[in-house]
Amino acid sequence: MSTASPNVYQQIRITCSRDIWLKLNHCINIVQPMTSTPVAPKRDPMAYWDEEERRAKYDEHQAHDSRALRIQNAETYSRAVTDFLSRNPATTSSSEAGVSSTAARVFVRARPLFSNEAERGEWNAVSADPALGDVVVHVGSERMVAGKGIVPSIGHQVYPGVSSVITDEEVYGSVQYLLQTAIDGGRATLFCYGMTGSGKTHSMSGIHARAPAELFAGLDSAEPIQLTAYELVGKKCFDLLSDEANKPEVFLRIGEDGNTHVCGNTQRPAAIASELQQMLQLASGNRETAATGANLTSSRSHAVYQLLLPGKGSFM
Repeated sequence: MSTASPNVYQQIRITCSRDIWLKLNHCINIVQPMTSTPVAPKRDPMAYWDEEERRAKYDEHQAHDSRALRIQNAETYSRAVTDFLSRNPATTSSSEAGVSSTAARVFVRARPLFSNEAERGEWNAVSADPALGDVVVHVGSERMVAGKGIVPSIGHQVYPGVSSVITDEEVYGSVQYLLQTAIDGGRATLFCYGMTGSGKTHSMSGIHARAPAELFAGLDSAEPIQLTAYELVGKKCFDLLSDEANKPEVFLRIGEDGNTHVCGNTQRPAAIASELQQMLQLASGNRETAATGANLTSSRSHAVYQLLLPGKGSFM
């Protein structure tokens, strides 16, 4: 079959409507024979490497890996951090004076290095000492210097108004205002954010151990506190308080009121502080866990705990 010449294309385009032209052009492209050798699609070499080849490629190019750079230049970066802190003994104060009880507050708890991290040469890249005031993140990198080539470089990012907490007691003290908000009938939310192995579950366990007693002590009503707990695993949600052997799936739905509601979950009442504490521990223990490079029993889900108080207040 002969192919259409450019003149034929032009004539057809002039005499045909747009829709007919598009359909005809599609047919011509289909029947037109190939006049050159087809070009093979580009392949992703990573898809064909086995684990040994991947590791070899990583070792060959590890200078481009941020973790390898941190370890390689650990001594230089550590000296730079010490020098920065000596020149800035106290950054802008992160005092909470004048902060509204309804304002969002940000707290940072920097996890100490694990022994295996220290052994391989990692260094503390976050200065989060309350005595310093604000939190400072030290970013180690490299830059090109005329006459010297590539040299280690470090930047110091200060986060004004972000408070540092270290101990479990300091963590709990930083969120006590949220408990009081719930007791007074308001809605309080605590959101924990951090990478795998950063200590989110550990920090929350300290709050679970202390909050029940304070909540019940502040309530005037003898009615129980209602607890709902569920976890998000991928695109699904599962109940953390169910008595069933396999955790049942629950569903998040938008109601007629425009709010998000949890459907099919278990809601348990707690009449005393110790009962609520046990329920929180049970829910936390039912979460999905798996071994990771940072933690042998790392939580592999996002957990949500919601406390409904008799005075219409809530703490999530």
